Amino acid sequence: MEPAAYSCRHCCTQYKLVRQEAPPDRNREIACLSCRAPLESREGKFVLKYFRVRRPEGGASFKVPH
Repeated sequence: MEPAAYSCRHCCTQYKLVRQEAPPDRNREIACLSCRAPLESREGKFVLKYFRVRRPEGGASFKVPH
């Protein structure tokens, strides 16, 4: 399966997104590497894997206020 482009809605960090078939008991919380905002971990029968390809503009990491 070809990687898809994905951008964090909070900080615009860019990722390549890969879907991999996995059993339904494989649920983990995933967070953006730059801002720690939650990212989707599943899509139906697929787990989602994110590979960061570009940090947010300015290159600084920051946290999303809660």
